Amino acid sequence: MARSNCGLFLSLSHMRVTKRRATVMISCYCVTRPARVSTKVPRVPLPTRSPEPSEACVVSGWGLVSDNKPGAAGSPVSQVRLPDTLHWANISIIWTTSCNKDYAGRLVNTTVCAGVEGRGTDSCEGDFGGPLVCGDVLQGIVSWGDVPCDTTTKPSVYTKVCSYLEWIKETMKRN
Repeated sequence: MARSNCGLFLSLSHMRVTKRRATVMISCYCVTRPARVSTKVPRVPLPTRSPEPSEACVVSGWGLVSDNKPGAAGSPVSQVRLPDTLHWANISIIWTTSCNKDYAGRLVNTTVCAGVEGRGTDSCEGDFGGPLVCGDVLQGIVSWGDVPCDTTTKPSVYTKVCSYLEWIKETMKRN
């Protein structure tokens, strides 16, 4: 497996503050030296537009995975575990109106939903902060979703990267 190690020297976060809580929606990490870019460790460009409903995407991460194994009565039993390798799933952007039915009052305009409608193929606990790449562009960052992720039919919610482009560019310029 290809990898590139870079020392971290600074983490900067953009906060969303409400009356009830402050939530980190996105972070930039400054490294001590550039990552080695190759065909196995490519750059993923920032978006120039919002992701479109039904747009094909890939989510990846090291979060929990589910194995359906036969139980005592022969019916499948879900067993959740951490993977040994990076996992990924083909998913797509879900219409906001559809996602609002699942998460009424919990979505903000800086988020986007993605998944496979009616199925549990998606990100899971431990994937948070991971990439949602649509058409080779970083459109989202895994934020939150329904739990347990291996039995839900609801999509996950992602931070919409294009909502923070100005902040990202200013942060990169200053640091």
